Amino acid sequence: MSDPLEIARRESSVLRISVRTAVIMLGFTLVFTALMAGTYKLTEPLVAASAAAEKLRLIGEVLPPAVHDNDVMADAIILPPQKALGTDEDTRVWRARKAGLPVALVLEAAARDGYSGRIALITAVAADGRLLALRVTSHKETPGLGDYIEPKKDK
Repeated sequence: MSDPLEIARRESSVLRISVRTAVIMLGFTLVFTALMAGTYKLTEPLVAASAAAEKLRLIGEVLPPAVHDNDVMADAIILPPQKALGTDEDTRVWRARKAGLPVALVLEAAARDGYSGRIALITAVAADGRLLALRVTSHKETPGLGDYIEPKKDK
């Protein structure tokens, strides 16, 4: 038979090891969470600037800069979800002006009836209602079959 004192010592040793391991794991978790949060905070402005530059590039694809003289990124309104545009959330509409007069709107829309799901679009509409340009910004269509809706692959 085992001595009750020896059993108590073993249980105490196991408990000490478990607590020490839990404290070490908690320490690593806190340190790495702080590192990830710090990295996120440091890179947040860069990511936002990159997203704005990409959005400006997309706007430039559907509405050449020569068509307007305003800063379209600064001249925008928020449009609530629109079934006709295929949007489920608020959408930004950029207003293009020349000499203060409206010349076009640029907005994001979606075709929900793609073979493989939603096809995201960016469109430019002239002040008189004409569709000036349309570009696909993302899709999940079958490679090879859906490639021609992307300007990069339509060559």
